[in-house]
Amino acid sequence: MREITAEAAVHRLHSLSELQPDDRALVAGVPGRAVTYPAGSVLLQQQQAIVNPHLLLSGWAWRTRTLPNGRQQVFAIVVPGDFIGLCWRPKPRALSSTIAITAVKTANAQSLWPVIRGGGQENPGLWEALTLASRHDEMRLLDQVVRLGRQTALERVVSLMLELHARLKTVGLADERGFEMPLTQEDLAAALGLSVVHVNRTVQQLRREGLAEIGSGRVEFLAVDQLKTLSSFEATAQPYAEAI
Repeated sequence: MREITAEAAVHRLHSLSELQPDDRALVAGVPGRAVTYPAGSVLLQQQQAIVNPHLLLSGWAWRTRTLPNGRQQVFAIVVPGDFIGLCWRPKPRALSSTIAITAVKTANAQSLWPVIRGGGQENPGLWEALTLASRHDEMRLLDQVVRLGRQTALERVVSLMLELHARLKTVGLADERGFEMPLTQEDLAAALGLSVVHVNRTVQQLRREGLAEIGSGRVEFLAVDQLKTLSSFEATAQPYAEAI
C-alpha cells in the first residue's frame, strides 16, 4: 500500500488553515513514530480511553460498531492522512471501534496533544487545522447518514467514491481520473448497507453506462460531472471549512 509522506501530512492540514514553520515541523515529525498492523487489527476499541491521536500513514480502516449477533454498522472509511482518536472531549473514550481493513501503518501523534489541549493559545494555525480535521469527521458521518437513509444504491456507491477521491487527492494518493482502492465488493456492501449482489449490479451499471470503472483495485471516473450530478455530491459535500 502507498504511504503518505510527511510533506503530504503537512499539506493536508495546511489546506485547512495556514501553518507556520513551527507548526509544519510538529506535523512533519509525526510520521517518524510508525507502527504496522495486519488487516483485521483493532486500532481503537469502542469505549477505550483515548490516550493519544494517531495518524494513518498507509492502508485503509473503518469506524464501526458491532452488534452482539455480529451485525456491523460502518460509520466511516479511514484513509491515509486521517487521524484516529482526534478528540477534544475531556477524558475521551472512543464512541466506535476503528478496525484495519488492510494492513496499515499508523504514527503516534502524541506531539500534537499539547496543541489540541491548548485551545489555540499556542500554534493557533495548527490548532485550527486540527479542529477542522475533526469537523471533517463529523461532516462525513452526516454524509453517511444521508447515504444510508435517503440515497439509492447507485447514488450511495457514487457518492462514496467521489468522497474518497477528494480526500485521497489532498494527500497525493489520487489523480484527476481516479484512485487505487483496496475495498472489495463485500467491503462496499458492508459500508453502504447493501447486499453484495446489489453492489455488483451497481458496479456493472456504472461500467455499462460509461460513467465509472470500479474493479481490479482501482476506481476510474469516466464522466465526473455526471457522477456529481447523479449523486448530489456537491450538495452534500459542502466545503468543510465552513462547518466550524
